[in-house]
This record gives sequence, C-alpha cells and structure tokens, in this order.
Amino acid sequence: MSLFAIASSFLASTLVPVAATSGARAGDSSMDFQAVAMRHIGTWVGSGVYSTDFPGVAKKGDKFTTTSTCSWTAGRSAILCQGVEGVERKENGVQLIYWDPAKKKLRMTLVDSGGNFDQGIGSIETDKLVWQSVGNFADGRPVKFEWTTTFGDNGNTQFHAGFVIVHGARSRFSYSVKRVVQ
Repeated sequence: MSLFAIASSFLASTLVPVAATSGARAGDSSMDFQAVAMRHIGTWVGSGVYSTDFPGVAKKGDKFTTTSTCSWTAGRSAILCQGVEGVERKENGVQLIYWDPAKKKLRMTLVDSGGNFDQGIGSIETDKLVWQSVGNFADGRPVKFEWTTTFGDNGNTQFHAGFVIVHGARSRFSYSVKRVVQ
C-alpha cells in the first residue's frame, strides 16, 4: 500500500479550540474533524519496509523513507497532504482528507506518481483512527487497506498498523512517523 496514505492519516487525542472561521459550531460533529486536523498540520518523517509490491514505486521488502507535509485547504474544510517516499524517494503523492457530514466520518482520496490510488473512510474513536480504503494499483490489481492510527509523544508521533489486501492475501505492516515541523 502507499505508505504515504497511512502516514497522512491522523488522530486527535484531545480536542482543541476551533477557529471561528472554520464554520464548525459547538455540538457540530465536524468539530471533531477540526480538532483532529488542527493537531495533524505539519511535516512528518519516518521509514519502514514495503509489505507488498507497489507498481512503479517499490518491491515487497524494499526499505523506504517518507516525508509528508499536511496543511489546511478549501477554507479549512479539508487537509491536503503532499509527500515523497519510496526507494530513492521516487514516489510522490497527494492526499485529500475531509469530513463527510452525512456519514459523520472522515473521507480520504489519494493518488501517487506510480499511478496507484485509493479512497477510504475513517472513524474517529476515543484514542485512535480506524481506516478502510479501496483502490487499484497501476497494474490494475484491486487493493484494500485496513489500518489503525494512534498517537504518542504528546501527539508528535503517529503509529500505523494494519493490512494491505491483494487478491485475498493479507500483508501486515506497521511503522511510525514523527512530526518535525508543526
């Protein structure tokens, strides 16, 4: 799976004040998104090992490094994350994360320079985010991702763990990223 997608996932362990320009109101569930997003803004770095082949990016077992910068967009209605990762940092990607008011869930869409993409939905739980997404690799294979994101170090470390599922085969992954710029 594109680890950029996971690295860009986020979670709030505590609520923070919401700016008046955000459009969120007290009692509005989008305030959860605002609080989560405000804690996520910044630049994150990490490294790990690919758990499956990513066409145009890397092979299973290849080591990667990742740098992702996330900022507000669309009048603070969404987070735009842009990053580079992979073997020799040859992959770059863009992810948009936003609130779905009808479902009261997070939504995300990601595309990377390898031609891989996925779209997913996330639930904000007390101490974690739980994500599921589906997409396709550039070679046409359908792919599904299931993962959980938790925070440590006062919100400055994200821990990601879950599965990449291709043709029914589940590959487990786990890694972490640290915030280097807030």
